[in-house]
Amino acid sequence: MAEERGFALAAKLGVEFTVVQPGMVYGPNSPTWTLGALAKVQGRRPVIFGDGRGHAFPTFIDNLVDALLLAGSSPKAPGQAFNICDPEIPMADSYGRMVGRSSRVVAPV
Repeated sequence: MAEERGFALAAKLGVEFTVVQPGMVYGPNSPTWTLGALAKVQGRRPVIFGDGRGHAFPTFIDNLVDALLLAGSSPKAPGQAFNICDPEIPMADSYGRMVGRSSRVVAPV
């Protein structure tokens, strides 16, 4: 609904409007998606992210900045809505590598 209203208002005012919707933004010092996750991976107990049925759409901060710059400078962007996420979902495997631990995928029961 917010997008629809934004596009309608932009049309009424005669201005360009682009929507950028990032996924979970992570990167150095991100309290939720990096520091919090790393703290869990460093513990001795197994780490479970959700129940295995959810989806994650992480976006590394540098990739989000690139997407914002492109959306703000491309003549093709106005009037469009973009969902921004990285092509791979690093999550537990990447966090494990950051702290020197291996990870493994366990299928949900």
